[in-house]
Parts: sequence; structure tokens; C-alpha cells
Amino acid sequence: MFCVQRSGRGLVLLVVLAVLAWPSVAAAQMSARVRGVIMNVDGEPVEGATVTFTFQGGVNREQAATTNAEGEYMQMGLQSGPYRIVAAKDGVGERTEEITLRVGQQEELDIQLVPVGMRAVSDLTDEERAEYERAEALLVTLEAAVELATGGDFGAAITAFEEGLSANPDCFQCYHGIGMAYLEQEEYGDAEAAFNSSLEVNPDYAEAYEGLATIYNTQRRFDEAVAASERAAELSGGGGLLADPDTVFNQGLINWNAGNIEEAKAQFAETLELDPNHGEAHYWVGMANLNEGNLAGAKTEFERYIELEPDGRFADQARGMVTQLP
Repeated sequence: MFCVQRSGRGLVLLVVLAVLAWPSVAAAQMSARVRGVIMNVDGEPVEGATVTFTFQGGVNREQAATTNAEGEYMQMGLQSGPYRIVAAKDGVGERTEEITLRVGQQEELDIQLVPVGMRAVSDLTDEERAEYERAEALLVTLEAAVELATGGDFGAAITAFEEGLSANPDCFQCYHGIGMAYLEQEEYGDAEAAFNSSLEVNPDYAEAYEGLATIYNTQRRFDEAVAASERAAELSGGGGLLADPDTVFNQGLINWNAGNIEEAKAQFAETLELDPNHGEAHYWVGMANLNEGNLAGAKTEFERYIELEPDGRFADQARGMVTQLP
């Protein structure tokens, strides 16, 4: 509504300004908007991810948004038509979505970034998704069984591992878990059978060979213990810098018990190359030095063992020998 005092020219000016405002309002109403949250593979928000919108309707047009601390993004002013949307962040992953926007559409689109080489669950076929869900369920069962075993409830742990086997008969980790539970209870026959079942499913499972080596060593079946331990070491990395220090150390114990003192000492020394703070390896190197008559070297190793493991199972013996050695 205009005042009658205004001039005709002023009236025309106001009308023109109003007309000029109409196109921008109309464009805002006709353009589409996309907003959402960018997450990593664990479902956590990703800050600083780039979300690029590339128009696929025959015109070269690209727009981009960046996520905030909550992983949120929003892109306004998108014309209707097909878009290729790429969300990405270095070190986290990326994901591509295809979408067609309508006039004035307000789209909510959350995107989960997937590391290179992985596929999102939403991309799996029905069969693949069912297999994925079975694997996830098995993992939950295994974690529960391990927790029971860690707490000393070996009977319940064995039952839980057996539940895992009923769902997946090829679960070699389940057999191994059963073997370890029996081993902790010194039920060596059942433990050996379980480890062998694990190896029937997966002949290259180093942990099962380690379990067998422990049983054979305890039963003084030293030749079998050495063979099983060497196989475990081979599968764990073949020695050298790729080897596991505990595996090498166990080989040393087996050779020591078998009377192969020189080989045992070499393996204890190798253990210390892999892990200089492996307390018991220092103790047994000390014992090997003592056996060779190297009293100064033995004392040094016993002192190092006491320093690393003052409450260790051989600490009292080591202290006694330190006081006696020159």
C-alpha cells in the first residue's frame, strides 16, 4: 500500500524493486537442499570431510560442502536433476552416492565412509549380508567365551565355544579356545584333541601348534614338542624380526627341557633381540651362562631378570644365586 503523498515516480520505483525481488525468492523455493551426517566405519562423526556434488544432467556444475565437528554438512541451491555425491576424507575413507533431486526437495542423506578395499554393509547382497551377520554373531560369542576363560570359568567358556561351533562348524578359533580351556585345567588329552581339530579346519593355524607344543613339553614328549614349536614359529613369521618373541622363547624352553642347551640359549638370545625386556629370557640366558661356567654373565642376567620381574616366579631363585655368585 502506498501513501498518496508519494510521487508517481516513487511509486514506479517501489514497484520495480518489488518485481526485482521476486526472481530470487522463486529460485530459493525451486532449488533443492541436501543435508546429513558423515560417519566413519564405526559410525562416529567425521569432522572436515568434503562432500562434493557433481551435476550429471549434461551441464558441468560442481558444488562442495565440508562437515563440522559433529560431522554435519549442508548444501543448498542445488538445481533439480541427477547428482553424483562423493564424500571423502584422507585416512578415513570415501563413499559415492547417486541421487536425483526434485524441485524444492529437502533431502536428508547420512553417509558412512568406507576405507579403501572395504565395502559398506548396505552394499552387500542379501546372501553376503546374512554371512556378515553370522560372522558378527560368532565374534560376539567368541568374545564372551574368551572373557569367561579369562575369568577362570573354563567350563562355561567351553560351552560358549561349543555354541560357536554349532553355528559355524569351521570355527577353528572355537576349537583352539576349547583346547586352551582344557589346557588350563591340565586335561591334556581333551586339549590335544581340540587343537588337532583346529588344525583339521585350518592346517596353518600357528596358535594350535603352540598349544600342542605346550602339551608335548609338559608330557616330556620333547621331539614332538620341538617339531610343533618349530612349525608354530614358521607359521608365525619364520624367525628373525618377524617372529613372535613368546613363540621363540617357548621353543627355547622346549629345547632346554630336551637337553639341547646350546640351541635353547640361542633361542633365548633371539627372544631378547625381539624383546629386550623379556624377563624370563634373561633368567634362562643366565642359567645357560651358569651351565657354561660363565659366572659373571650369569649374574648380570639374573640381576636384569630381578629388575624386570621382581615378583616373577623365579625371582627368589635368582636373588639367591646373585648373592652366591662373585
